[in-house]
Amino acid sequence: MAYERILKIITITFIALLAGLTFFSQTLMDMRAPRVSVAFIQGGIIAPEGTASGTVQPANTERIFAPISGRITDMVRVGDTVNAANILFSISTDMRVLNDNLTAALHDLSVIELNIERVDNERIAATQQLNTIINEPVTAATAPTLHLLEHELQLEANEREMDALRREIQQLEVLYAEGVVPRQQLIQREQELARLMEARRGIYERRLQAIASYEAALRNYEDTAAATLRNRQTQIHNQQNQIQQLGFQMRGLQLDLERTGARIELLMEQIEAGGITEVRAAGNRLISAATVEIGALVSEGAPILTAVIRDNHFEVEASFPRSATFIHIGLDANIAIGADTLRGTVSRIVPQGGRNTVFITIPPTQNVGALLGGEFARITVLGRTTPANALIPISALRQDSISYYVYYIEAAPRRFGYHHIVRMARVQTAARDNHRVAVIGLHGMELPTGGVVINSDMPVQAGTQVRLVGTHEFVGTR
Repeated sequence: MAYERILKIITITFIALLAGLTFFSQTLMDMRAPRVSVAFIQGGIIAPEGTASGTVQPANTERIFAPISGRITDMVRVGDTVNAANILFSISTDMRVLNDNLTAALHDLSVIELNIERVDNERIAATQQLNTIINEPVTAATAPTLHLLEHELQLEANEREMDALRREIQQLEVLYAEGVVPRQQLIQREQELARLMEARRGIYERRLQAIASYEAALRNYEDTAAATLRNRQTQIHNQQNQIQQLGFQMRGLQLDLERTGARIELLMEQIEAGGITEVRAAGNRLISAATVEIGALVSEGAPILTAVIRDNHFEVEASFPRSATFIHIGLDANIAIGADTLRGTVSRIVPQGGRNTVFITIPPTQNVGALLGGEFARITVLGRTTPANALIPISALRQDSISYYVYYIEAAPRRFGYHHIVRMARVQTAARDNHRVAVIGLHGMELPTGGVVINSDMPVQAGTQVRLVGTHEFVGTR
């Protein structure tokens, strides 16, 4: 009995030791396995939101050019605010140059007036020619006529002759049977009947040939009439195009006439003012830049100043990541400037590298009287909310050259508890916000029911055995 009890104790001890070693070895394997944190797919609402910072700037600017060549003798400074009563800059021009320019402008004016007269005469002549073409009757060849009367009369005469000959042949057959007339006379009448039948076939052939000739002539007549009509329409179209081109020339010459007249008026004013030209502001403006300095020689049309139009129209320029695809033109945005919050509208989106530069217009209906431009602003753009049946954290979404995918955890039973194995599921993405993205299975595949991997302390791949931990237990990368 003592022996059996000792053997039983040894057996139990061995089994316990084996189980302990097995458990300990599995625990060691679990300790070496990558640690991952997971989240579960669930429904919810996608509310995309984008935030960025930017600078308030006036929406409308204008460039001011030199109306004439000369030397800058006076000019406002950058940062000055001006209105219609203020002189922006003055240009001094040599009187001899002004007189030469006036003579040249008067010559240009006379040339333009002559060209206007010439183009006007050409347009009148072209219009009269168009009316002539439209009112002129369309002349076409005489339509062909089908003449079959002669053939019908020939057929009718042939039919009468054949009927008379058939009756004669019948009588001769009776007489021949009685022995009154010879066989040769009957044969002669039958030969004459055959000749009449052959002549009838010839008449039919000539009749069919006449019909075919008529149909060919009719087709030729119709083609000729259609070609004549097309030529007429082409002439009308070409004439209308010529009149339209002359109209374009006339409008261009009239614009040249207006510009030359204005130039002559300006030159005469400069001559009367002793060669000094003063350029005034068109309204309330803020001078933001100058391309020349006082004393500089400038040519006509050269840019001199850049001015901000003070019309209470402002915009904010901000940079957003390209992934913020929910931002589109017309979307509302909140603009925080100090303690004030204004409403704006996305007016332009300009791609620049991996980001989008978004321009947000602040309407003048809001209280923007205190804005000058240059203020720091914090922009928040809210996209349209979208319900979704399957949402995952952005950190769970991965991508390769084929498609997006997620890693999820599959529990596999073992001797003591479960193994946790990483599996891969390919997905398609839908709407997203800053934290979550809506997904569906690729090509209609079902989404996994296990937790999706959102972080790990070392790289993992499909088939890797891992250990589940809370997101607070480590700081790692996916």
